[in-house]
This record gives sequence, C-alpha cells and structure tokens, in this order.
Amino acid sequence: MSNSVTDIDWGAFFNCTGLTDVYYSGTEEQWKNISIASYNDCLKNATIHYKPWAYTINTVTKSSTGVTVNLTQNSAAEGRLIIAAYDDSGALVRAVVSDIFLSAGETSNVDVSMDTSGAVRAFVWDLGTQTPFAECK
Repeated sequence: MSNSVTDIDWGAFFNCTGLTDVYYSGTEEQWKNISIASYNDCLKNATIHYKPWAYTINTVTKSSTGVTVNLTQNSAAEGRLIIAAYDDSGALVRAVVSDIFLSAGETSNVDVSMDTSGAVRAFVWDLGTQTPFAECK
C-alpha cells in the first residue's frame, strides 16, 4: 500500500477475510495518521509491515565540546545527519549538518562540535526527497 494514502473509506476492506498482511511503503507513524473508517476490521486486524528505516540512531551523547551520535545504516541510502540544538525555552538555536559515510550494516559514531548547553536532537534526512531516513532521537 502506498504511503500517499491518507484515508480509507467505509467498508473498503469489508469481508476481506483472506487479508492477513499489508505491506505499507511508509513508516508506522505515517500509518497511524491514516483515517480508517468503519467496517474495515479485516484491515485493522492484518499484520502491517512498514518500510524499514534506512538508518537507526542508537544513541545521542552530549559532551562539553559537542555531540556524538552512534548510528547504524540499515540499507543503501545517502543521508545527512542533522543535529539540532535548542535553548531552555525549546527554541532552535543551531543546526549542524554532517554527511554520513557508512555501508549497509555498518555502525559508527559521528562527532559534531557545537554548543550543547540546551537540549539536542538528532535526525537523519534525505535531502533529495525531503523525507526522514531515521526516527529522531
């Protein structure tokens, strides 16, 4: 099923008793945002297989000189690591972009020098399609 689906109308999967698995081209978060109308119990009871993330952010560690992100590349993809720093009020104060040079299955640390006095979050982004490649941490 395409990740472009936003709504599933009333009874679209009514009485589809043979439906056991759905292969969805988006993430679990995207699936949860689909509006599914009544009488689609077969769909709701099926096992949903989501598109796997191209990267997994394992840990994000702050130090006095910056941030270390430990990540694993799960599949072939060219991504950019974005580290965002926030002040105590939650406002974005700085974002640093770093290229990622990993092979599928490889795990590595990426070190980014930056002020880390507030909160930090890490993202892996596909700059070509403007879509996330990993769940942010």
